[in-house]
Amino acid sequence: METEKTTTPKLRPFAVMDQQVAHRLAMEGFELINAVPSNKYAAEAHFIFTFNGTAAFKKRFNIIREEVESETARIASEKEKEAEEIERIKAENAELKAKISEVFCEKSAENTQKNAENIQINAEKTQKNAENMQENEENSQITIKNSDVDEILDKLAELQATGNCILSNIAAANFYTSFHNQNRGRNKN
Repeated sequence: METEKTTTPKLRPFAVMDQQVAHRLAMEGFELINAVPSNKYAAEAHFIFTFNGTAAFKKRFNIIREEVESETARIASEKEKEAEEIERIKAENAELKAKISEVFCEKSAENTQKNAENIQINAEKTQKNAENMQENEENSQITIKNSDVDEILDKLAELQATGNCILSNIAAANFYTSFHNQNRGRNKN
């Protein structure tokens, strides 16, 4: 009988601290031997991933690491540009606020001056209105004295009597209609 020798390939542990690189390597099918939480390198990585470090693995590791690092650098550059753009916009906003404040102050001063002028004009108009009212009062007194007051009062009394008569007739008609409507309702029952 021949004895069969089973040879297990020798493991070459290779530690990877970058989670993105480790994830991509695992997704490509490279053998993950172990993953342990990182206490020593906690600021850099939460886990240390251990792979079997074959030649093919090391070659692919270098390519993936470069891709991830360039992507990380690109993102950092974009964030830096965005931060610069935000600072530029903040500076523009501060400049615009200063201009708006300046214009607001100018307009406020103009409005204050116009309000003062309007107050003076209104005071003059009020004085003229008072003079006109006094003149109208005098004219009314003269008109009343010149007209036949008794004749006007008689005409007013006559109109009031006619109005009272009309109102009485309307009230009587309403009472009559209401009374007959109630009687019709009783007769139907």
